[in-house]
Amino acid sequence: MKKSILFILLLGIAGTMSAQTFALGLKGGYEAAMSYNDLLNTNLVTSTGDQIKSGFASGYQVGAWMRLGGKRVYLQPEVLLNVKKASQTFNVGGSTYMATYKTQTIEIPLMVGYKVLCVGPLAVRLNAGPKAIIDAGSSSNLNQYYQVSQDFKKASWAAEGGVGVDILSFSLDLRYSQYLSNSYSVTFNNAPVINMKSNKQSIYLTLGWRLF
Repeated sequence: MKKSILFILLLGIAGTMSAQTFALGLKGGYEAAMSYNDLLNTNLVTSTGDQIKSGFASGYQVGAWMRLGGKRVYLQPEVLLNVKKASQTFNVGGSTYMATYKTQTIEIPLMVGYKVLCVGPLAVRLNAGPKAIIDAGSSSNLNQYYQVSQDFKKASWAAEGGVGVDILSFSLDLRYSQYLSNSYSVTFNNAPVINMKSNKQSIYLTLGWRLF
């Protein structure tokens, strides 16, 4: 997987060596994450009356982007700080518990884009690409329940794609992101939790500003 992603990156970079345009800007926006910290169907739940409700997280991201390319095709690397919070309800053995999470990551997407429409100061874009995710201080209180230990992965990969609109110096993007691997691991009584599902999906809505 990592070799394939590296190959895609090299192809994208090679395709923009003769770049006709260069832009640099800032961006920020909202993230909604689904299937967040999903421990459903794991050996943490031992009876039919036990329930773990799938979590939902919301947060924000801020950072910078750079765009290289021609009139239609472009390469856009980004460096973003992403922060989000979530909670999850546990109903186990007749007792209800609440676990809270805060994830803080550095996300580095490398988007390959195509402008499907260019009319004056207006451009409509499609883009997709791989994203590296580096943990930058994520935490949770899950380890105080059921002798559980949670370990956030130091790095993981995701795929991202979406649509964007440029108007003058401003840009609006709507993207969907899917983790390609688990973002954390959990152990219960010193044994790995089976059937772990921590490959989250996220939707981002961001506003960007081109500096030059």
